[in-house]
Amino acid sequence: MPEVLYVFFGGGIGSLLRYFTGKVFSSIIPFFPIATLLSNISGSFILGLVFVFYSSKNLNTNGYLFLATGICGGYSTFSTFTLENMKFFQDGNISAGLLNIGLNLSFSLLSLVAGIFIARQF
Repeated sequence: MPEVLYVFFGGGIGSLLRYFTGKVFSSIIPFFPIATLLSNISGSFILGLVFVFYSSKNLNTNGYLFLATGICGGYSTFSTFTLENMKFFQDGNISAGLLNIGLNLSFSLLSLVAGIFIARQF
């Protein structure tokens, strides 16, 4: 099976998991985005497990593509963001990690505001 199909099917599963997480947890605490928080935390945890498992063994990358890129990517892109920053910190590149965090958070928020502003003009 081509690599893109592993990502495709994993992404579909991850997206469905994220959808159901929202359905289940959004009503529990309606004044706080608990479903997003839970999917980001659990997605990061799962990605950490998958990353260590696949990097410590001589395994086929298809499983990693399915689990990490597909499921975790569909469930929470925040998990990839946290892994990338952890790699910066492990490599001793603290400034790059902090820059990545700052740029991602600030520009994502600014892009959201810009999108809302532009959409409201029409």
